[in-house]
Amino acid sequence: MDEEGRIRIRALSGEEQITLMDPTGTDRVAILSATNKRIVSFGKSADLRIWNVDTRTVLHTLPGHSGGVRDAVITPDERWVFSVGADRKLRIWDVATGKEDSVIDLPETASCIRILPKADVVATVSASGANGAIQLWHISAKQRASE
Repeated sequence: MDEEGRIRIRALSGEEQITLMDPTGTDRVAILSATNKRIVSFGKSADLRIWNVDTRTVLHTLPGHSGGVRDAVITPDERWVFSVGADRKLRIWDVATGKEDSVIDLPETASCIRILPKADVVATVSASGANGAIQLWHISAKQRASE
């Protein structure tokens, strides 16, 4: 992302292949899916955006985190987006519908989220307070990307 709201996808050679424009100008982070077909972007606002790379359009705007989004990840099959925010919540979103599926209350604000390849465990990382640590969250079968 640059200061003008452009998401640029480049080849390893550095050659620019695709440019997307953030309609809000607030996004600062873009996460590309494993298939290179979806991007999740977020930043200063409380919203996330799911993009279709081929059409270069926003599929869904996901509201929900008060105080801003800290990190997000999209499952390898692009069925789910997991996000953590300043509101001490882990939110799970359905990529197809853009609807929030689940909310998990976190003991602290997480600054990072990662998902295991089978999408049955999500790791959140917080760096302060008594519970500052890596925490693992088992995700139900309904939310697993492999099903």
